Amino acid sequence: MTDQDDEFDQLLRSHRMLTPEQRDVLMRLAIERARACRSGAIRSVFRRLLSWIRRRSAIARLRSLDDRMLKDIGIHRSKIESAVRGPERLPGAPVTALDQTRQRTSHAMVKSSQGHVGRAA
Repeated sequence: MTDQDDEFDQLLRSHRMLTPEQRDVLMRLAIERARACRSGAIRSVFRRLLSWIRRRSAIARLRSLDDRMLKDIGIHRSKIESAVRGPERLPGAPVTALDQTRQRTSHAMVKSSQGHVGRAA
C-alpha cells in the first residue's frame, strides 16, 4: 500500500468533516484510482485477446502438420488443443511444478510446429 493509498483511505473515512481542499484531494485521488483500474482492465483484455490469438494460431499450425510430424513432437492429433491450452486451472489456483513443465512443453511444441511448417512451405 502506498502513501497515496493511505491518504485516500484516511480522507475517505472522514469524508463528512473534510474541508473543500481535502475534498478536492479526495476527488483527485478517487479519479486517479479509477483511471488506474480502468487501464489495468483494458490491459488485461488485450493480454487475454493476444493470448487467445496466439493459441488459435498455434492450434492451426499444429493441425496443419501430418500425423508423422505430430508423433515426432510427441502429440496426438486429438490432443492438439489441450496441449496448446495446457491444464485447466481455477483462477487463483497455485501453479504447480507439473503445470510449469506442461507450459514449457506446450511452448516447445508450438515452436517446434513453427519450424516444421516453415520448412514444409
